[in-house]
Amino acid sequence: MIRFAAGVRVVNHRGGNYVRKFRLAFAAAGVLVIAAAGLALATTTGTSGTKSSRLHVTKLAPAVATSAGATSARGNAQASSVQTTRIARPGLTRPLRDMARVPAGKHNFKRGLQELSRIPEGLGASGGDPTGALQTKAGSGDMPSPIQNFDAIARICNCLPPDTNGDVGPNHYMQWVNLHFAIYTKTGTQVGVTQPGNALWAGNPNAQNCAVLNSGDPVVLYDQYAGRWFASQFGFANANTGPFYQCVAVSTTNDPSGTWNGYEYLISANKLNDYPKFGVWPAQNAYMGTINQFTVPGFGWGGVGIMAFERDKMLAGQPAKLAFRDMLAEAPALWGGMLPADADGPTQPPANAPAPMIEVDDDQWDPPNFPVDRLDVWNATVNFAPTPAVVTMAHEGILPVTSFDGILCGFSPCVTQP
Repeated sequence: MIRFAAGVRVVNHRGGNYVRKFRLAFAAAGVLVIAAAGLALATTTGTSGTKSSRLHVTKLAPAVATSAGATSARGNAQASSVQTTRIARPGLTRPLRDMARVPAGKHNFKRGLQELSRIPEGLGASGGDPTGALQTKAGSGDMPSPIQNFDAIARICNCLPPDTNGDVGPNHYMQWVNLHFAIYTKTGTQVGVTQPGNALWAGNPNAQNCAVLNSGDPVVLYDQYAGRWFASQFGFANANTGPFYQCVAVSTTNDPSGTWNGYEYLISANKLNDYPKFGVWPAQNAYMGTINQFTVPGFGWGGVGIMAFERDKMLAGQPAKLAFRDMLAEAPALWGGMLPADADGPTQPPANAPAPMIEVDDDQWDPPNFPVDRLDVWNATVNFAPTPAVVTMAHEGILPVTSFDGILCGFSPCVTQP
């Protein structure tokens, strides 16, 4: 578990502060491009099993659709190889810089509540291979000095872990700490007031659930290729029963204190969309996302979920598709915590380049499937044109890494924080 204080150091490059939360301790050295990925108006389902040279993908029958657009109980049980498309209409918020404090939406935080984790299922135990890349002497170079150093928002909800993250654009830094966010200039001056996360959907008639739910697990990205901000959190009134939403908002300019288009997507009626992470990937016209799914009631493992949001439509403030793929049936050995690549730097990925998806696997978690510590690399391609829209996952392969212990201190808070 990695935890960060709520202070901010803005360095002279753009980059997100993505927090590896609680389920899988991210400890593999040498990972280069890993980053942390709205209104169910229409839902369609179909099958689109694929086969790569390294992975056999099982095809299942289509889910049975109900008149409400959800899948039946039989359909939900089979949904792992079913492509799902949901289309959401945006709603425009008024400028955040002028918005008075919005009442905080409903959340399920309870002091001392344990976060979801697959570790108790693991066949191994902590104390396995030592971390081979452990630093044993001081480095020879110094980090660049920050251009600014200022205190940002506190852990207002007292939630643990704080899920501190944010991103920097040309003129602003936007920070989100679990259930609240704030916007600053690069000199540390706050713009507008600190808001609960649901403020991005406040007054949005097309996102009535996201406007009143404030469940956290937030991600903030700056899409430098479009000059826009992307922000998301999940939403649910009751974690034990669902339904479960993904709330997504995209700014209308490169100023995060202005207006945003908010979207609300129903992800599932019975699978919690936990640990959502996102990446900007223009080559697939997508904001790519991944989730750990847990079935309710009981929070049994429900597989890795892959999300692709229609980027060009979101940038234009138009109805946008969510293409969704449940990986449980076709890749049941995936452990969770898969992360999408997030493109950074002046050069975009080549046209039509697939979006890398990488999972960290510790041999202690599941020795039969993970004989060595490794990275499991997949490539995602997206086609929004058909109905349902198609997310194709191709298994690129396994990368061995220097050994590490992914159950550091049993996920207890054993590293002293200043």
